[in-house]
Amino acid sequence: MSAARTLASVALLGAMLSGCAALRNGAGNTSGTVHVGVELPLAGDAGAEGLRALDGITREIQRSKILPGTVPVKLDVRDTARGGYANPHQDEGTDTTALPAQAATSMSAFAADPTVLIVVGGLTSAIATADFNKARATGLPLVTLAPAPDNCAAVTRRSGRPLGAISIAGAASLESLATARVVGARGYRELGIMSERSADRASQALCLVDALALRHGVPRARITRPQLTSDFATLQRRARAGAIDGLVYVGPAERGVLLCGSAGTQALTKAALATMSHRGYDSRTLPADCAWIRRIVDDSAAGRAAAHAASLAIATAGRRRHHELGKITRADVGEALRGGPATPRCSSGSATHARFALVPARAWLSAPFTVNDLRCTGTHR
Repeated sequence: MSAARTLASVALLGAMLSGCAALRNGAGNTSGTVHVGVELPLAGDAGAEGLRALDGITREIQRSKILPGTVPVKLDVRDTARGGYANPHQDEGTDTTALPAQAATSMSAFAADPTVLIVVGGLTSAIATADFNKARATGLPLVTLAPAPDNCAAVTRRSGRPLGAISIAGAASLESLATARVVGARGYRELGIMSERSADRASQALCLVDALALRHGVPRARITRPQLTSDFATLQRRARAGAIDGLVYVGPAERGVLLCGSAGTQALTKAALATMSHRGYDSRTLPADCAWIRRIVDDSAAGRAAAHAASLAIATAGRRRHHELGKITRADVGEALRGGPATPRCSSGSATHARFALVPARAWLSAPFTVNDLRCTGTHR
């Protein structure tokens, strides 16, 4: 049996420290088991990351002190890569574009299973978006490992429709705040912005305009927003003419945001842009005046944090139902997950910040840095 399929059948009985009263079975739950759905790719290009995240989830459930000691927890794991080799590296190069749709299918299956109270998944931004959409449609509580589109809420403090879903990675628009910080550090004032051909990345490019105006007072009139990679030639001509002193390319989500000065913009080629979406792309080939701004990701740590948030939400819902397991509903868990109407946003285990670094590291900003969601603290550093 493959490693992926062995993991997919794992069932964990919580042997957690007690110290509090055990949940009692209710009429709606004769098994007395808490079911947590997990959707992760466990093979193919994303398989290694998925296995590390699953390891973190498993370890956190095993060691957690949040749920009472007699409450058994079962992880219902679905491999959204739909099987593969036992060694996930054997089929590297597999096209991952189908993973979001496959993840959404898994979410539908979890939604149809009334024993599943909450799901952990969303390994990549594209998968997280698919999971969020399905969670919104089905009312299934969700914790994602990667950020999903947040309508620029971390920058604008805009609040969306309440949803029982959080991202351990923090809001997607923290990436725009991070980019604005580096733009400010470089002193760029005349900026060209373009994005990969996807709605999510184009939205992130628009959010950057708001972040620049907020943090550095860069007038929108000084920002060129072509949005599409086909406009690169226009921006390059403007750089040569001295009309812009910086270029931002909101590239593939797994790559990050590319920032170049005028010299780097002129040295880039359209062919180089095309290679940036390939798995084997080498960022060391960038001109010295360019660097990627990328989130720092630890898949195992993200798995632990997601499992912790899911456990906390279930425990909170249980207390509201006077520790009667059978009476806990998904609505209870979703309400606990988002903190409830009296709790400030960004609580309940959802990440309030994210760390970023330049890839490759540059002398002008060599250390990783942190940005905070402005809805949570009102500041970022």
